[in-house]
Amino acid sequence: MTQSYFKKTYDDIRRNAIEVAEIWGRENCTYCEKAKEICIERKIPFEYIDVNTPALLDSFKENFPDHKTVPQIKYKGKHIGGYTELVKKLNNEP
Repeated sequence: MTQSYFKKTYDDIRRNAIEVAEIWGRENCTYCEKAKEICIERKIPFEYIDVNTPALLDSFKENFPDHKTVPQIKYKGKHIGGYTELVKKLNNEP
């Protein structure tokens, strides 16, 4: 299941490749929840992709073949890593 937040502007922002996060995670994952929370706090539109379903797990493996842990996060269309890397990236932006 995927969830989009700030839906009204998400598609427009994604088309323009402005601040959009894609968070791949699963239930009961503390860092997945923290990644969503920091995006909400900073008003960064994001899509949350729950990899608990077989089809989305396969998609996760295709998108991140060298990674087995969640969350895995894409920001502005580029894979940046997990929660810690997201925080570093956001703290280094003007």
